[in-house]
Amino acid sequence: NDLQKTNEWLNWYTNNKVKFNFITYPNWFRASKSSDKYDATNHGPKGPNDVQSGGLTSDQIAYDYVHAIEDVADLSNVNAIWFYFPPKIKKIVGQWTQQTAHITTKKFGNITPQLVAVGADTYQSKRVRWGYFLHEMIHGFGLQGHSPKYLPANGFTRIGEMSTADGWTNALLPWDAMTWGVDKPTDTYCVDKSKLTTVDLKLVPLEREQEGFRSAMIKLNDHQVLIVESHRSDKWGVGEGQGFAGVMVTLIDTTINTSWDNDTTYNRSEEHTS
Repeated sequence: NDLQKTNEWLNWYTNNKVKFNFITYPNWFRASKSSDKYDATNHGPKGPNDVQSGGLTSDQIAYDYVHAIEDVADLSNVNAIWFYFPPKIKKIVGQWTQQTAHITTKKFGNITPQLVAVGADTYQSKRVRWGYFLHEMIHGFGLQGHSPKYLPANGFTRIGEMSTADGWTNALLPWDAMTWGVDKPTDTYCVDKSKLTTVDLKLVPLEREQEGFRSAMIKLNDHQVLIVESHRSDKWGVGEGQGFAGVMVTLIDTTINTSWDNDTTYNRSEEHTS
């Protein structure tokens, strides 16, 4: 039911502004090499010439995967290809992705799709497959994601579809929705710091399909905004655990790179996420 869940997610979090046209193939395809050659390391470099843990570069993996399916699959006007492996696969451990492949095919000429593949770790970790695929695909739309800042000390902020591909919640965070351009003006209560007054405000939990304010944003200056959001264990946040409830306050600073894999830009003494 991955594609059904993906469509439901898109309908709700993009306010029905984004739709995918999925074409599926129910048969298994075999690549030209043994499966161990296609292994990759989770979160490892995935540049075209980066050698993966199985010994092949990302370009070589992309070439073999696409040429394994090009005689059957319709690759015209394709934006992304999602690759599934058997659930009991053992020799392809890590997940692999290439944001933009450049491949010349016999029938369709030059194509530049995003490629995303699962691995044994995907099944063993019980992470949400559709959430992982969608996370990577939304990167292709221009969202850097991987924020709010990931704290290695306690694993906090694995919250939100774009914070990590296997987070506790698959909710689209308000900042990401606004950046992507899929939000509605009525989704956010926004006020400039200079005009801030006492207000009684109700926020709907981001994981619940409920109309109302999804966040309160306080503009501090031309590059900082304070965001307040409500989170609950609900339809799109089952990973948070039954009964989970909380409020997250995040300081967004557009001058600082807060990607979770770049700890050099993080100052613990100034952390505002709670």
